[in-house]
Amino acid sequence: MRTYSWIQHGQLFDLTIPLWTIDGSDGRINEFAANELIMNSAIKVDLVEGEEFVPPHTVEIDETEAELEIGESLELTAVVTPYNATISAVYWNSSDNRAATVDQNGLVTKVGPGPATITATTVANGLTATFELLESKDE
Repeated sequence: MRTYSWIQHGQLFDLTIPLWTIDGSDGRINEFAANELIMNSAIKVDLVEGEEFVPPHTVEIDETEAELEIGESLELTAVVTPYNATISAVYWNSSDNRAATVDQNGLVTKVGPGPATITATTVANGLTATFELLESKDE
C-alpha cells in the first residue's frame, strides 16, 4: 500500500493506493502543477484479495459546448468507462479562470468575458475530455 499526501490551500489530502503504485512514467497518473489539482476530499481504494486494478479506458463529458452569460452556471457530468473502473474520479480544470470557473463537481460558472475550455481528467491515468464554453454574442 502506498499513500501520497499533499497540502493545498492549508488542507491535508491523502491518496492511498494498495497493491499497485502510481508512476508518471507508465501513464497511470501525471504530475500535477500546483494550480491544476483541486480535490475536495481524499481518495482511498481498498481492493479485495484477488481483485485487479481496472483502469479507466475513456472519459467523456455529457455536453460538448455551450454559451453562457456572465453569472450563469451549467453542471457538467464526466462519464468514465468501463463502469467498473477501480478509480473513476476526475478532477476539473478551466483554461481561463477569468472567463469561467469550474468546481470539483463539474459546476461551470461564467465569471467574465471570453471563451474557456473546461477539462475533466481521470485521477487514475490522466485521460481527458473537454467542453468548450463559447464567447457570448453579447460580449
